Amino acid sequence: MQVVVDGIIFELNSRGGVARLFAEILPRMCQMDDATEIHLLTNRRHGYGLGLHPHLQMIPLNPPLDRLIRPRYIFQPITTWMTTRIKQRATRELRRMIWHPTYYTLLPDWRGPVVITVHDMLYEMFPHTFRRLDDRFFRQQKQRCVQQADAVICISETTAQHLQSYINVPRDKIVVIPLAYSTAFRVLKETSSPVHKPYLLYIGGRRAYKNFDRLLESYRRWRWREEVSLVVVGNPWSPQERQQISTYDLEGCILRMNPVDDTQLAHLYNQALAFVYPSLYEGFGIPLLEAAACGCPVISSDIPSSREVLGDVPIYFDPQDTDSLIDAMDVAVAEAGNSSRIERGLLRAQQYSWDRCARQTLQVYRALSGKSSG
Repeated sequence: MQVVVDGIIFELNSRGGVARLFAEILPRMCQMDDATEIHLLTNRRHGYGLGLHPHLQMIPLNPPLDRLIRPRYIFQPITTWMTTRIKQRATRELRRMIWHPTYYTLLPDWRGPVVITVHDMLYEMFPHTFRRLDDRFFRQQKQRCVQQADAVICISETTAQHLQSYINVPRDKIVVIPLAYSTAFRVLKETSSPVHKPYLLYIGGRRAYKNFDRLLESYRRWRWREEVSLVVVGNPWSPQERQQISTYDLEGCILRMNPVDDTQLAHLYNQALAFVYPSLYEGFGIPLLEAAACGCPVISSDIPSSREVLGDVPIYFDPQDTDSLIDAMDVAVAEAGNSSRIERGLLRAQQYSWDRCARQTLQVYRALSGKSSG
């Protein structure tokens, strides 16, 4: 069984959750099944954190057009066409195999089965946030991919339901395969942290749907803000965020850290009073599992994906209600060290593994392999 994987995500966002998914499962699938060979199209030599395996073969693509032609949002249709031509030439001898792109790409006249993984329906549910020309192009391309796929993998039941709401996909073509988390995230006997007093932890992007503004507003009004810091792991503040923090007089209460590796992040989770996840929408939510696996209490917006991933483990709040988040932070302080909530989180996190994710993805390939001549 041979599979061609378009590694475009390693070029677009090598540190995101999508890249993590494929970096984790591709070598695992080769390890689990000696009859499986994966051909990875990539502009990077090994991709992001990608383990090596004799049956995981890199097909280098040059040049990396998305890096060379700017601005990308204007020239994306042109660069997509040129990149597609390059990939067609690189896969000329493999076009009857299974095609599984990491992020919504198709090759014209591909003769083998097509597998598409849908990670979320963010662009469809928040179109006012994604209004550029390349955003509209992406939505159209995603819809084409999903409709032409022989199998559609969704990373959660929430994503599967939203997919069917926005794109007409037969349910029997959809397979739900949950994500997982790195083994680096666990309860540590000894920890180190740059913060020397209790803190709430926020990690990741801060686009509008992440609801970070709500967290800032709630933290500004929170009675414990002088005693409990807010640690934010992510990119530098925007000018607007800097102004907002100054207006709220929070400079002495908030510590921003640049993105860190899994080992450092595990230490932060282990020492945090709680991890705050205020998103309005997520397709899954790997950080929820990371925090729970580290014995870190979770304060989460009450959205379907968080309920699906962690059940009743988190302290939930209404993501549209500032007072609701303040109340949830108060509960986290009152429950500090609550062994019952922590234990339930640890047990819940143990239900997820990259091995299971890889094994279930292999099952999708095997079900389609009869349609491939490879």
